[in-house]
Amino acid sequence: GFEYDRSISGQFFNTQLEEFLLKKVQEKYKIDPKTNKRSILRFKQSTEKIKKALSANSIMMFEIPSLMNDIDVSIPVKRDEFNELIQNGIEKVVTVIEKALKNSNLTKDEISAVEILGGGSRIPAIKNKIKEFFDKDPMMSLDLDECFAIGAGYIAAKNDGYDIGIDSIDNVYSFDLDGQFEDQNDNSKIQKINVLKKGEKIQLNSTFSLPVLNKNAISLLCNDDKIGILDVQTGIDELVDVEVTFSLDSFGLIKITNAAVKKKENEEPKDTKKEKGIKEKEDIKEEKGIKEKEDIKKEKDIKKE
Repeated sequence: GFEYDRSISGQFFNTQLEEFLLKKVQEKYKIDPKTNKRSILRFKQSTEKIKKALSANSIMMFEIPSLMNDIDVSIPVKRDEFNELIQNGIEKVVTVIEKALKNSNLTKDEISAVEILGGGSRIPAIKNKIKEFFDKDPMMSLDLDECFAIGAGYIAAKNDGYDIGIDSIDNVYSFDLDGQFEDQNDNSKIQKINVLKKGEKIQLNSTFSLPVLNKNAISLLCNDDKIGILDVQTGIDELVDVEVTFSLDSFGLIKITNAAVKKKENEEPKDTKKEKGIKEKEDIKEEKGIKEKEDIKKEKDIKKE
């Protein structure tokens, strides 16, 4: 089981600190780094550095020489100020942990060790919150700058069939994938279906049904962001269900493998070959009858002569 919250990534902590320092610079030096591309780039780089420095120091000087208009910026920043800025994100960490445990059918007492990874794990307030929740010190035994790249390499090698000493890797959908389309009976209404469910194991092939009246289009949504559109045309002037089969390749891309009209229950498939044979016999019989009539007419004409 797993859970995540993309709103509390490392970028969240950077943004909170950036906004705080921008306000300080504008008030103290009457300049706005956002109006100059080079200045705002240097500003962001310095913000990242001081964020990391505050993990080891209770107070640091935010300094950028000649940031704009030959003005040197120097502002003291306390760790307590930073913690206050990110308090909302820190509280969300506990919510994510609770959901991950629930999805795994585990309780926190069943967890023997906790390993924390990522840039946010360097922040003391984050580590303290995790320690407070599990009542044990979280470990940081892996290289934070390498572990994700190594893990991605393992998965790539496994997907390509290489023996990496790991028997199996459970690939699961990280996000919900939804489909959105117009109601074919009422174009003013929008229908939504779940195509893939977060947390489920990735199957070789998956299917979903789409109601189509001649033609319809379904928008594929991931976290409410449109990632693609599938146009379906049947050429049938009645509402039918089209069953779409698709798969995910090793790159996580959606590949449509088949789409067919779903047969109704108790409906016998039409034997087009048999129908064609009957029609051919009827045509031959009809042609034969016409020919016989013509021959009889010719014979009568000859006798009259």
